[in-house]
Amino acid sequence: MTEQEVTSEILGVLRSMDLFKGKDPDELTEWLGKAPFEGGAECALRQFATGERITTEGNFGNTFFILIRGTVRVTLGSEAQPLATLGQGSFFGEMTLISGLPRNASVTALEPCEAIEVPRRAFEYLMKKPGPFRTLMDQTYIERGLANHLRTIPEFAGIDTKVLQELVKKVRLRIFSKDEVVVEEGEAADSFYLIREGFVRVVKKMAGGEQRTVAYLKDGAYFGETALLSDQHRNASIVAMGKVEVIQVMKEDFFALVNRDEKFADSLEEEERRRKVEKPSPAASPLGFVGEVVERGLIKATSALVIHLNVCTRCGNCVKACAELHDGISRLTRHGMLFEAPQRQAVNLLEPLLVTTSCMHCLDPECMIGCPTGAITRDVNGEVIVQDSCIGCGNCARRCPYGNISMADARSREELAKQRTGAPIIGGYLKLWKTPENEPMMNEIETNNQKAVVRRIAVKCDLCQDYHYNHGCVHNCPYGAIERMDASAYLYEVRGAE
Repeated sequence: MTEQEVTSEILGVLRSMDLFKGKDPDELTEWLGKAPFEGGAECALRQFATGERITTEGNFGNTFFILIRGTVRVTLGSEAQPLATLGQGSFFGEMTLISGLPRNASVTALEPCEAIEVPRRAFEYLMKKPGPFRTLMDQTYIERGLANHLRTIPEFAGIDTKVLQELVKKVRLRIFSKDEVVVEEGEAADSFYLIREGFVRVVKKMAGGEQRTVAYLKDGAYFGETALLSDQHRNASIVAMGKVEVIQVMKEDFFALVNRDEKFADSLEEEERRRKVEKPSPAASPLGFVGEVVERGLIKATSALVIHLNVCTRCGNCVKACAELHDGISRLTRHGMLFEAPQRQAVNLLEPLLVTTSCMHCLDPECMIGCPTGAITRDVNGEVIVQDSCIGCGNCARRCPYGNISMADARSREELAKQRTGAPIIGGYLKLWKTPENEPMMNEIETNNQKAVVRRIAVKCDLCQDYHYNHGCVHNCPYGAIERMDASAYLYEVRGAE
């Protein structure tokens, strides 16, 4: 926003909000204004007409909104179930910035509205500093996030909204790092847990004292109810396999809910009976492979580039085609993580898979943390992309835990014209499908940022967005040995739905 756009009305609204308590006008004006470097993201003043959709449930976003004038309605689901009506001085959209997950609700203007759209860079700037902004955001994250999350769990779906709202005020949101113990086998049970985000493993002690992983749980699952209902000690340990967020419901609140809602109690008992009946054999449930996928972080991949090594002839067409379509710089190498994986529809047979060093478009991309210009971001579909505002700092490449981002020299058009990769003919064919430069690919990311003048830029797989997702690497494999794979969907396929 320019200084002319930052009016006294806008400053008055912001200063009236608990979010900006103690901020003086000059500080707010500077925060709203242009970033101190070329191509940097900045806040924008947006106008919305009556009935216009501001955010859409299920889409990824890179901004949150502060409402300066007008009212909006927050709705959930395809039936647009109303959740809340927000007015001047309210904010929304922050959940996707904090959690890295898609928008959990839709927001529509009820009348002509004016709002400030705040980019991730500006959001992270204030979140790094102790104060009202971070405190209120953390509090809002718990209240809004937990309520919406509980509605997605079948056992909680039928509980009255008011009861859930009361419960949310009492529960705790706890965050665990990799290998931290959430509950210890043998300890007294004092609470019930729901996994909001992440993966945990269930570990039991065997007769000889050895500890063995017997199951894995992911977001949406819950644990701890058995020990509470049977008044026994914990029969297993729960260990975080990465960053894990869990909702902790204390014993008194858990039993208050059970006694208040008979259907909830019945559903818990039914789930316990199902667990006792189901005893899958090791052949039918490849726990070792699942554990390896989760342990090595592949489970976060929404689009891993996988080569079936028993089919691949090592011709190199995939690498050459990628270079042909991306200015001579290939976005993949045939190195990476090796797996012995169950074959689809034949879980007793294994095949060698190579997960190449190509961006996996993770569910919670660590590469996006701390980008000074907001150049690495997500589009509305969740793909991680690098925009022209990249200044070549290398922060994203250092943060990627898989080495899937590299820094390359920004080449001139004359140099690229001389480049010859020897890629198959289909590489040139796909160029015919290149998206025109003036066609917007995303509706929530600014496309008019000035290009930063740099000598090096971050490069990574972009899923061939400019070619309507006709993946050059996949289309150029003569034997169909390479594919894009969603890790969770793959595990679902080889193991069957739970």
